[in-house]
Amino acid sequence: MAICLTQEQIEQIYQHGCVSYPFECCGIILGSINCETSESEKIAVELIPTENVWNAENAVIFGENEENSPRRRYAIAPQVMLNVQKNARDRSLDIIGIYHSHPDYPAIPSEFDRRYAWSGYSYIIVAITNSDVNFYQSPMKICRQSNQKIVHSSSLLPTPYSLFSREESGVFPHTIDIHSWCLDDNQQFQSEQIIIGG
Repeated sequence: MAICLTQEQIEQIYQHGCVSYPFECCGIILGSINCETSESEKIAVELIPTENVWNAENAVIFGENEENSPRRRYAIAPQVMLNVQKNARDRSLDIIGIYHSHPDYPAIPSEFDRRYAWSGYSYIIVAITNSDVNFYQSPMKICRQSNQKIVHSSSLLPTPYSLFSREESGVFPHTIDIHSWCLDDNQQFQSEQIIIGG
């Protein structure tokens, strides 16, 4: 299985992570599943940024240490999930995944992420650091459009997505550490390809 995102959607996730830093951002991915190809693809149609409502009450509900703040955890309000799901159905779309950021931590799922993940969903994680925030705030960014459609391989840590920024000194690359994960039959996360589409 793979998930197809546009370049703009990858940038939207990255930007949401930068704006939310040093807290985790989160959002819902709407789309459809294309079963007509040899390997099924999830096709992202729209990203719905949501508020991270993680708080001390959620920590108690999830049996977590209250010291885990929105810097290390995220939660989407159940009513928001229900409303998005209803609106998606009205448009013949499905919730195909969730995205969130890991401030100052790699884009690898935590045990908490795994424990509360739902089968069939893609979980896109973007790692955000202070240098990402500085890059995001820098003038004039140029995105590299690769001729290759596949951004991620199926290895544990696939090739990150790259952006370029132009300054008076020239063009320099900036890499976004973004990966997609999906639960396998044993409820363990496996890396999932991200394919850049139209």
